[in-house]
Amino acid sequence: MSSIEDRLDNLRAICQVDPGERGLAMPPERNAFTERAGDLSLAAHGLCAPDQDGHKTRVGILTGFHVPVDEYFGAFETDGPPGAVFLARTLLRLGMEPVLFGEPALLVALEAGLIEAGLGGRVRLIEYPRDAYESGAYVRRFHVAAGRLTHLVSIERPGPSHSLATLRARSDYVPDWDLDFKKVAPPPTRDRYLTMSGLDVTHQHSPAHWLFEQPSPHGPWQTIGVGDGGNEIGMGALPWDLINATIPEGGRIHCRVPTDSVIVAGVSNWGAYALSGALLAIHELDHCGLFDANKELEILKVMVEQGGLIDGRTKEQACTVDGLPWDTHAEVLSRMSSAIG
Repeated sequence: MSSIEDRLDNLRAICQVDPGERGLAMPPERNAFTERAGDLSLAAHGLCAPDQDGHKTRVGILTGFHVPVDEYFGAFETDGPPGAVFLARTLLRLGMEPVLFGEPALLVALEAGLIEAGLGGRVRLIEYPRDAYESGAYVRRFHVAAGRLTHLVSIERPGPSHSLATLRARSDYVPDWDLDFKKVAPPPTRDRYLTMSGLDVTHQHSPAHWLFEQPSPHGPWQTIGVGDGGNEIGMGALPWDLINATIPEGGRIHCRVPTDSVIVAGVSNWGAYALSGALLAIHELDHCGLFDANKELEILKVMVEQGGLIDGRTKEQACTVDGLPWDTHAEVLSRMSSAIG
């Protein structure tokens, strides 16, 4: 049997395919996939490590990317929430405690998915804090509601783009970036939640990125980001010049918020699948049907029908993710199932 690290590397390779041709895999010598290639292993081993103070592993899972359909209507997309439910199922199997967070409309979809997965009532669902207009109050309210968390995982959750000040504050900042940044990111697009096409969706989201920019009052915790476009929480761990050079609109939309480890995948749900598979591989556990594509399709179906999720690319309320037919996702699940062994 292959070693655990070989299996983790296989899982990473399966999820790091760019079906949407977003520039994640180009150029071959240095790209968003290769820049932090070891982070899937880092994230998985970090989740498996015992808490230093002996507390049970409690993992906060944040998700939800709200995309506009027209000037009057929008909805949360199908990439992210199914991956959050999938990771929650895995964590429960490993004896860990997942806690899911979202805006009210998103919580409806997450609850529907959990019920379809047979986990109704077994996973806490918590709404992001309301009416907290500065970061300190927001973080305090979050921790009062959530209690002590040992890890925070963001799956396809947008975060703010750079301002000139935050760009210059990066440890890898190069003065030559200034001119390029001013060209690609006009002032109205700075410090905003942006879609891949540069649309401003800041006000459709709770400012959960503050949780990653301030320390936990309960002591150190590990943070993990999963994304597929450069504009998600965690992608700030990648250099700005790399995202600017490889992803369309990358320098404008690049999320400034880093995480301890970042899993870059062709589809964010795939990154959640790969992280789940890595946890099972480390624990030498069989997946016990977790990678059943038919079951995942049923979970997605109820999340779409009852929670109003839409495909982020087609903008249709359908059982597709990022414009890809379900067969594509089913193949990824099948290959990961084999890779776990």
